[in-house]
Amino acid sequence: KTQTLLENWVEPWCSFAWVLGKEYPYSFLKAAWKLLLQNHPHDSICGCSMDEVHQEMMVRFLQAQQIGEEFITESLSFIARSIRLDRQKEKESFLIVFNPLNCEKTELVTTDISFLHQDKVANFELLDRESNNVPYHLDKSEKRVVIQDKPADHFPTFKTVDRFTITFLAKGVPACGYKTYRVVPISRKSNRLYRHNQGKGCIMENQLLNVQINQDGTFDLTDKGNRMDYLGLHYFEDSGDAGDEYNYSWPQKDEVFISSAQKAKIKLWKASEDFTTYRIDYKLKTPVSLTTDRKRRSHRKKLLRITSYVTMHKEGRRVDIVTELDNQVKDHRLRVLFPTGIKADYSHAESQFDVVSRPIKLPNGKGWFELPTPTHPQNNFVDVNDGKKGIMVASKGLTEYEVKDDHKRTIAITLLRGVEWGARGDLLNTMRAKRQDGKGENNPEFMYTPGAQCLGRHAYYYSIIPHKGDWQDSLAYQQAYQHKVGLRTTQMDKSSGKLPFSENFLTLHPSGLIVTAIKKCEKRESLIVRIFNPETRGVKANMSFIRPIKNARLVNLREEPLKYNKILIKGKNCYFQIGKKKIQTIEVVIYGV
Repeated sequence: KTQTLLENWVEPWCSFAWVLGKEYPYSFLKAAWKLLLQNHPHDSICGCSMDEVHQEMMVRFLQAQQIGEEFITESLSFIARSIRLDRQKEKESFLIVFNPLNCEKTELVTTDISFLHQDKVANFELLDRESNNVPYHLDKSEKRVVIQDKPADHFPTFKTVDRFTITFLAKGVPACGYKTYRVVPISRKSNRLYRHNQGKGCIMENQLLNVQINQDGTFDLTDKGNRMDYLGLHYFEDSGDAGDEYNYSWPQKDEVFISSAQKAKIKLWKASEDFTTYRIDYKLKTPVSLTTDRKRRSHRKKLLRITSYVTMHKEGRRVDIVTELDNQVKDHRLRVLFPTGIKADYSHAESQFDVVSRPIKLPNGKGWFELPTPTHPQNNFVDVNDGKKGIMVASKGLTEYEVKDDHKRTIAITLLRGVEWGARGDLLNTMRAKRQDGKGENNPEFMYTPGAQCLGRHAYYYSIIPHKGDWQDSLAYQQAYQHKVGLRTTQMDKSSGKLPFSENFLTLHPSGLIVTAIKKCEKRESLIVRIFNPETRGVKANMSFIRPIKNARLVNLREEPLKYNKILIKGKNCYFQIGKKKIQTIEVVIYGV
């Protein structure tokens, strides 16, 4: 969450605001990055340290987020004030939607719309540039809310407003750019749709996908383009965990519980012309912990309640899911499962500047100190495909997956592991408990960590993306990034700026390239853009900016010029080659900056 904030929002939009004349907050951003990096020692970031270390990490995450949120708010407001916003009606305001990715986005947005309380606005319309009415769902309305207002170059003030929380589909928001909507108060009732009771069937459908929710809480997904059905997706598996913070290990006598063994409660939660959300409530009766000897799960049971919100919009290529739970049981591993039914020998998971292919079948491992593990790391997504069709599961911050070596090639995403030891010597999947003389260790327990039971409330965000071909040719990974980053908004009154209603600050072609950094150069008055080519073939790239380019050159990660600097500049565009699996950093000087 913190890295996404700094990498995809704060640095790029502080840079774009700097291009328009705002001061770049270099020292503050450096402080935020330092706080984040202080959480990255290898035993810290992977959750393998004492409780006190992780408690202090949370403080640093929050501090970095506070810095980031302050400057993203300032930068987006500065850019919004640079747009020409002319009121056509009294009390009218404007909602600007921002997209930080280098591909155009059509995404659901949940945002607050506020009116001064004395204006007594009860209904309003959301209009696009052509004055077309944009449907929205009213999630919540609040009266007499005191909020902080931050005018330009002025101390913050407070004002009393009536606030409406809405969800709508923002269509075609420009890459690395913004799109403006008009918010117009009206006297008649607007076109908003309220939450209503469930009708017959639990179906979501658009031109690309069909989702049928089953009574057990799983759903069947039809990819219309591939004429492929994925059956029984999305159920939960809870098993015992007798491991430590480093390794999962099953107890000698395990019990596994799955949510699809019983009926779920299904309810239509939100709906508008452009999207549908269902709420699914699951109940898992799970053991409260391991037994005292840690060899089996307790006979005492406690109810684990899980709620998932499943959403699909009118133009969506994916199914988005938010899962919430309050974990009050110990010594267990909870995963969400997706049977793919695809005949494949490899999984493909995003890593740092790469997508790694791993065999699904494990090696024998006879005589190994630790048995081969079927779980692997991922960044934003894991994919299973047969070259003609595939299914990707994207997630936010869920870094462990397994593709089971079963006939369904089931993808399992780990949601949480609850343990209470930093390290143990009695794990069944390691030889750690045995010395060369065959005797067990005298002190197998090391570092008691009750905080690692992960008790309390949790929320998980993930998405299912069916596609043609493999993960590269389908560009399915673009959907994974869109799910990860989302959109942001700011509401503005009239403004006398010069920017148009919608605009790109930067575009990059082909769209399969990934922008991983946009920032001001550390030592010079220029922009730094870092690009990664995830594919196994080199491409010719074209990058354009909001203003003409004065100079551009290739630099290394330390922002030092490279000897090879073959970049062609034409007006607002620059052209260059980028090799397969290559990271490339470009320094750009823009006229007028």
